[in-house]
Amino acid sequence: MFLANTPTRRAIADLQPCGQAPAIRAEEEDEDEDTDDVEEIVTPVEPIEQIDDFDEDDFDDDFDDDFEEELEEEDLGIETGAAELEDVDDEDAEFESADIDRPRFLFATCQVGAEGALKQEVARLWPSFRFAYSRPGFLTFRLPAEETFAPDFHPQLVFARAAGFSLGKISAPTLKVRADELCRAIAAHKFDALHVWQRDTQPASARTFDPRPTPSASEAEAEILKRWCEHFGSQPARVAEPNGRVLDCTLVEGDTWWIGEHRARSDESRFPGGVRDLRLPDSMVSRAYLKMEEALAWSELPIQAGQRAVELGCAPGGASQSLLSHGLIVLGVDPAEVDPRVLGNPNFVHLRMRGSEVRRRRLRGVRWLTADMNVAPQTTLDTVEALVTHPTVNVQGLLVTLKLLEWEMAAHLDEYLSRIRGWGYAHVRAKQLAFNRQEICVAALRRKRERSPGKSATSAERPSSKH
Repeated sequence: MFLANTPTRRAIADLQPCGQAPAIRAEEEDEDEDTDDVEEIVTPVEPIEQIDDFDEDDFDDDFDDDFEEELEEEDLGIETGAAELEDVDDEDAEFESADIDRPRFLFATCQVGAEGALKQEVARLWPSFRFAYSRPGFLTFRLPAEETFAPDFHPQLVFARAAGFSLGKISAPTLKVRADELCRAIAAHKFDALHVWQRDTQPASARTFDPRPTPSASEAEAEILKRWCEHFGSQPARVAEPNGRVLDCTLVEGDTWWIGEHRARSDESRFPGGVRDLRLPDSMVSRAYLKMEEALAWSELPIQAGQRAVELGCAPGGASQSLLSHGLIVLGVDPAEVDPRVLGNPNFVHLRMRGSEVRRRRLRGVRWLTADMNVAPQTTLDTVEALVTHPTVNVQGLLVTLKLLEWEMAAHLDEYLSRIRGWGYAHVRAKQLAFNRQEICVAALRRKRERSPGKSATSAERPSSKH
């Protein structure tokens, strides 16, 4: 059955001829990163207390059973009794819709463990949004009935990997029935792209953590595309064009998909679940390569081959390899050892010391600074500030990873960003990227005419604190 809480519109677009479904991506072995510095026919459930932050050491197979929170029955609707589960038939499917200009719910997916930070962020930005439902890595919020939201409303949330309007959920005992139900529900509506992904099932601290599409998501996507072609004779794109209208399908439970939609207003929102198609080349020394590749794509820093960059916390060298692959000349700073494959690159120099020990003359001509150190955010910011505010240093842009050693540190994010703006960086934003662990990435860029001020910028020079 499909339960909808906001509608869609227009006819299915003839986009691409039906072809082969995407192959299931083989899982890659996890490597150490840098070391230094809709629903199943269900009976009503009683609401339980809202989710709290949890200790990832306590995460186990029973965690999902203790994590669920739902609205009252009238909020989302309750399907028929569980005894009817085996009698599900395509002809019995339901589609409840409302005015597209009056969406009722927002969905968001995030890293397992970041739910509390995401809820606090939404509450701060939109106090009228009411937390509604959650599973690990998946949340919904009820939108205020008195407000109207444009179809291209794009909540740029730091802790949300993907977000959009929630259309409801589909539940059926087989993959085929769920795919047919989805196609029937959208038969009179137009979407430019289809995004299918599974919510995270383990915390990012797990060695096997990988945010990329799972075999289950690939299997569901293949079945949906098959039914899509049978129903409409066309196939949607997998990577959306800028501002394209995207149908979202999130695998939340074994037989339950949550359906939503969003406009591809940012680069990461063009990809299923907000996860770019990145792979770890065989020659790379650590998964920090993927973190840097994603950070460079998200930040859109105008780096150019031949420019100089310094990386604080470079060992064992995965992120440096990414920078080198873009043609940068890299000065790596870390007291730990760097992999010989990186040391052998003629455009790489290793300073075996801490960032606080680097002499400023070594940074002459450096345009970009990246930092990923296993220390508290304040320590990272202290080290970076001492370098970029020196009168002889003119670093144009930053990519700084801030480790959230405790999730409570997320509440200080605005303070961290304001401090960076005070160094003379006019454009500052943050995001918990898909390949991040319990950390956030901050990108900062000066205006071209600006040089290192050596002191905090005046309040008139600082942009809005929104990020």
